[in-house]
Amino acid sequence: MIKARRIVLCGVMIIAAVGVGLFVTIIAQDTQELQRHERLLKKEVAQDAERIKVLQAEWAYLTRPDYLVQIVSQVEGDGSDWRIMKGADMVASRDLRPVEASRLASASVDAGHQASKAQ
Repeated sequence: MIKARRIVLCGVMIIAAVGVGLFVTIIAQDTQELQRHERLLKKEVAQDAERIKVLQAEWAYLTRPDYLVQIVSQVEGDGSDWRIMKGADMVASRDLRPVEASRLASASVDAGHQASKAQ
């Protein structure tokens, strides 16, 4: 009787050990997969950061006031009547009255209808 209990107990312990081993193996594999995914994401973030730096440099170059005046003069004439405004001047020079939501909705519907006709 005692031998049977020992055999059953040893069998249960072996099954438990195998179960714990499988569980640990599965967790280790999941951890490795997550670490690979993390490395890929870090690489993408670094590439995106580099692209952002390039785009910021390009934006700074293309929005130089002298360059903008040159572009405007090519399109609109000599550009002598143009002046460079600061952000606050641009906001102050615009009519910034609130617009009713119904006007915005009808404008977006009209724009979408015109875009679908153009295609």
